[in-house]
Amino acid sequence: MRKKFLVLIFVLVFLLIILGVVLFVFFYSSKTIVPVRQINFSEINKNEVGEEQVVYMLSELDVNELHNVPLTKNNPKIKLIVGDETYGIEVIGNSFKIADAIGDPDIRIYMSEEDFINALNSDLKLYIQNSVAEGNTKVELVASKLELAAKGYLSLYEELNG
Repeated sequence: MRKKFLVLIFVLVFLLIILGVVLFVFFYSSKTIVPVRQINFSEINKNEVGEEQVVYMLSELDVNELHNVPLTKNNPKIKLIVGDETYGIEVIGNSFKIADAIGDPDIRIYMSEEDFINALNSDLKLYIQNSVAEGNTKVELVASKLELAAKGYLSLYEELNG
């Protein structure tokens, strides 16, 4: 009887481990973690929209300086919509985790592909400020102002809005 119980426990533990591995692969395999310091920004094609260009834009906007809420694992999350493409960005330390979608972003940024490319090829911060002022680029605050302040977003928001 005791031997059957131990076998049953072993099988259950084994199944839980397998389930954990499958869930980990399912949720994290579609994401790309891009350490900012490992990208040579001088070699980026600034005439297309892609993950490298998104990372370039985010690092120029100092998004990698955002941080999680103290004593939590609630990392900053941004949803960037460029034309028909959506990029879910999670800031983890000095790196960006990029996926097609993320749950509950803190902010959403909407811009056209043309504005995105034009921003890459000019004074990026100034171009985005002007684009926001003209209504071509929209920055939507989703999380509460308290949470945004705790993560460091408010200075970024003020900078983008001029």
